[in-house]
Amino acid sequence: MKRGGQVSDVLAFPAQGGFSGTIALACSVAGPAPIPTCRISPQSVNSGGTATLTISAAALATKIVPPLPFERASQLYVTILPLGMLGCVLATSFDKKRRRLWALYLLVLAATILPAACGGGSSVTKGPPPQNYTVTATATSGAIQHSTAISVTVQ
Repeated sequence: MKRGGQVSDVLAFPAQGGFSGTIALACSVAGPAPIPTCRISPQSVNSGGTATLTISAAALATKIVPPLPFERASQLYVTILPLGMLGCVLATSFDKKRRRLWALYLLVLAATILPAACGGGSSVTKGPPPQNYTVTATATSGAIQHSTAISVTVQ
């Protein structure tokens, strides 16, 4: 079942052993928050009747949070730092006496650019992981009670 959706299933109560009484129906859901809701309609049936169990999962609300100021600054540093290093390399590359220093700057530039190029990541956000719930349907008639557990996964 998807978040924000609902599923229904028909519950049948066949007549057994000559029983012809009224059966009261109820349901409950157990699991992590946010817990889906359940309802049975009608809430009571006669022997041989049917009822519909409906489970509804709430949609998750999201909140847009602006990026923090230091997050924007780090993006600026990632851009400026390699350009500054490139400027240093170009400034020292014209001096033949400083070839070792030039090689060091080039090495530092490569070490600076490569991790930034490999990083990045994606801004696509994934939804929360699927959650499992147990829906218990209970049928009661007089002193007799029977429950059935149904496993539901909300994605």
